[in-house]
Amino acid sequence: MAIVERYDEGKVRILTLNRPSARNAMDWPLLKALLLELEAAASGDAGVGCLVVTGAGTSFCTGADIAEGAAMVARLEEDPEGGRTALDDWHEDMLTCIRRLYALPMPTVAMINGAAVGGGLDLALACDFRYAVRDAKLRGYAHLGLGPEGGGSWTLPRLIGMDRAKQFCFTGEVLLAERAHELGMVTEVFTVEELRAATLAFAGQLAAGPTQVYGLVKDLFDGSYSRTFEETLTAEKETSMRIQQTEDHQAMMRAAGIG
Repeated sequence: MAIVERYDEGKVRILTLNRPSARNAMDWPLLKALLLELEAAASGDAGVGCLVVTGAGTSFCTGADIAEGAAMVARLEEDPEGGRTALDDWHEDMLTCIRRLYALPMPTVAMINGAAVGGGLDLALACDFRYAVRDAKLRGYAHLGLGPEGGGSWTLPRLIGMDRAKQFCFTGEVLLAERAHELGMVTEVFTVEELRAATLAFAGQLAAGPTQVYGLVKDLFDGSYSRTFEETLTAEKETSMRIQQTEDHQAMMRAAGIG
């Protein structure tokens, strides 16, 4: 059985982190498999209109695999150079997965079916939307004496504000998804019975839309924090011209009886 399972439902691709006995913690094989799947989804030949990431069993992802990490730390004593290289390489593979997920040219949805902790939460935050079961537990890094390592210091303040993001990271508090939804960290919450159907219905709606346009609009939003208002107007004008050249836009215009 694959450590990252792929399932296509129309133009929706569902990737399931498949280490339920380890609460879908990220070990090196899982990271490498996930990276391959993200690269495949990004390929123009894949026909993916929306990507959903979830976890097998009752957890979404509980971050780094503690046992594997402890083994790499122990290696530092015997082989400092090799141990440091292994730790750096593992971390870079995790960051590459998050970069790829964040930069995908189609909408992405984290279907949070259970605990999302540390790097697992960072993975969810890298998605465009987060649909969660009501009692899913979201937790950061302080309980392990760590700080954000997968983009959380960038994504969290943009979702819940700077002071609330610091409070979440400093105190190690556990947020239930329902509270996280109130704060803006989670997009929608559902019962266990509702989650999958609701997520796939939303993903299907997105997948049926103009994927090329969504990708360009994602770029606009992602760059908006570093631009002035005037620069934003210019970027929107340039993006609009690019959108008008896409097949997605032209097909929708034809369907509307225009052009």
